Parts: sequence; structure tokens; C-alpha cells
Amino acid sequence: MLKDGGMTIASLVLGIVGTATGLGALAWQVVTWRRSGPIVRVAGTCRTALVGKTGVVDVTAWNEGRGPISVVSCGLRRPASNAIIAPQPMQGSDPLPFRLEPGSIGHWQIPVPASMDAIPLSMQAYVDLANGKTVLDKHLGIRYR
Repeated sequence: MLKDGGMTIASLVLGIVGTATGLGALAWQVVTWRRSGPIVRVAGTCRTALVGKTGVVDVTAWNEGRGPISVVSCGLRRPASNAIIAPQPMQGSDPLPFRLEPGSIGHWQIPVPASMDAIPLSMQAYVDLANGKTVLDKHLGIRYR
């Protein structure tokens, strides 16, 4: 009887080890699958005015994933009202559409036709991607440098 009880405990231990290993392998596969495509992040920052009272917001996007994606447009938006500021980026910006390869960064300078103080704190930088998705800056409000 002791022999039989020992076999049951060994089977239970091996079953637990097998289950834990299988769940770990499944979790790793999910992480690998999620990172296999593009993962785009966005940030918007204000800098000093270029001319008179016109402000400039730098929109930066980077690809943390393993797959490439194209940025087709960028700008600022006010989430509460969906009001969008999406003028043509200024000279010196990366051309649109812009291909974000894995690990690459794109920069666009957006002119804001108001003084820096008038840029609402609720604005967010965004980029529109070629796959139809819009990626917003996770930070509500434009950061000042």
C-alpha cells in the first residue's frame, strides 16, 4: 500500500511540474506572438516658438515591435471633442508616409497657430498608421521642454 501511495504522490508532482511547464510555454508563445508585429508608441512635446507667437509641437513615434509599419499622418487631437489639428508637418520633418522599421523613430514638427500658452493641456499627439489604427500619446497633454 505504501508503494501505491508513493506512486500517486510522484504522479501528482509530475503532473504539477508538467502543467506549470505547459503554462509557461503558452505564456511565452503569447508574448512572442504579440511582439512579432509592430508596436508603435507616440510622444508630443512643445518647444519654444519659431516665429512670433506660432508654436511648434514635436510628434515622435517609435516602433518597439518586430514588424515594420507605415505612419501615414500625424497631428494633435483633443479627446473630449475629437477636434483635430493635422496640418502638413513643417520642413525638416520626416516625409509622410514614413516607414517605421523595428527599432526606428520618426519625427514631425507640427505648427500650432497660437501662442504656446494657448495649447490646451488636454491635447494629445497621435499618428495614423497604414493598417487603419490611430496611436495616441499615453500622456494626456503636451509636455514642455
